[in-house]
Amino acid sequence: MDFGEHSETGSNIESFQESEVDFLSDFSGNSTSQPIIDTSSSVTANYERLQEEKIAQKVAAEEKKRQEYLEEAKASIEKFFADREKQREQKVADNMEGERLFLEQRDQEVDSKSKSWERAIQMVDFSVKPEQDISRIKQVMLKLQYQEA
Repeated sequence: MDFGEHSETGSNIESFQESEVDFLSDFSGNSTSQPIIDTSSSVTANYERLQEEKIAQKVAAEEKKRQEYLEEAKASIEKFFADREKQREQKVADNMEGERLFLEQRDQEVDSKSKSWERAIQMVDFSVKPEQDISRIKQVMLKLQYQEA
């Protein structure tokens, strides 16, 4: 069979080739027809709006949580400094009381005209076990205490 003889068959082949070219041009991007996905549709716009709302909600929740953390941190810092100030005031009061007691005891010892070696021995704590051998100094101090007596 010769395709040239039958004009009807030849026109069918030509129309098929033209339709094939039109079909392929839809996928090649060279056609001027509308894209397959319509981005201006209400479905896409609705989806974008929902996504923007979710993002806005997340941003708002993050900002709220950040503010809570900041408030908690400020409260913690204020509490820390308040406790620190109380401890400092207590330590100052304790030190002043200790100094007052020490000065009273010292003045009583001076007024009682006690022996100097007795006062020195009272200031030394013999119950503590030192790192070095101090037995000789203990002996000398005790000997001097009893010599004045």
